[in-house]
Amino acid sequence: MSAQQLISLYLMEMNMNFQKSIFTLAVGLALSPTIYASPIVFDAFNSNTLSANGTNQSSPEVELGFEINFFGERWDRTFVNENGNITFFNSFGSYTASSLAVADQTMIAPFFADVDAWRSVNDGIGSAVTYGQGFFEGYSAFGVNWIDVNSYVGSGESNNSFQLILVDRQDDGEEGDFDIIFNYEDIFWEAGDLSTTAPLAGFSNPPPWGTVSNTRSTDTTFFELSGSGQPGAFLNDGPHALAFNSYNSDVEGRYIFEFRGDTDIFSVPEPATLFLLGSGLLGLAFARRRVLNG
Repeated sequence: MSAQQLISLYLMEMNMNFQKSIFTLAVGLALSPTIYASPIVFDAFNSNTLSANGTNQSSPEVELGFEINFFGERWDRTFVNENGNITFFNSFGSYTASSLAVADQTMIAPFFADVDAWRSVNDGIGSAVTYGQGFFEGYSAFGVNWIDVNSYVGSGESNNSFQLILVDRQDDGEEGDFDIIFNYEDIFWEAGDLSTTAPLAGFSNPPPWGTVSNTRSTDTTFFELSGSGQPGAFLNDGPHALAFNSYNSDVEGRYIFEFRGDTDIFSVPEPATLFLLGSGLLGLAFARRRVLNG
């Protein structure tokens, strides 16, 4: 066999190995989310535990540890609410709402639904809601953990695990700049037995209390993730599965929203899915195969 033939065989083998590597990586990205580490930051933000003495519990007003500029309103304290959200004007015990825009609350909600921490803890089928100050990637942060929680009088579904983190990012501009991070590991249930709507995820900021009527306007600045209020959308096998999508992050199940300065309105495109990345790599592999076999 001539030297030229040996070189040709060697190059062909290298191309075949490259194809196999790309194909394996693509299939892994597209079909096997278990290869990714959990987006949830475990063993953090758990210095406080929300009472599990009843349903629809809320914390006292707690300190964030830094100031945030949320749609032009500045806050350094919040209320942690059992049902998948935090609020700023006051605590909030509701377990269902048709829209974050009409909840009449300044709210950040990774998963506004009927969480039953009492049942999770006292029946031994899950964990309590915890919260506190800490750090995220070296930045000061405040987080809330809804990890391994069940729904109100749930019918035996597996538990949900999700997390909210507020990150101080005044290093990136000015005091009050921050990030909202939603982390989702698994979403198996979407509503309690008494809920009338599917869960919501996003944030809202109604105008301040009026000086005359002492009521808030129904006009509000708000953002809801695609799939909010749609039955089945957020579940692991749903069309907008929270655990298998992402936004502004390369970590599956993580959504990062940056607030810089006096943001008047907030909108983002559809969350990107890692499945699309996998599909793209599959396309690259097959395209390369066509070229090599050309």
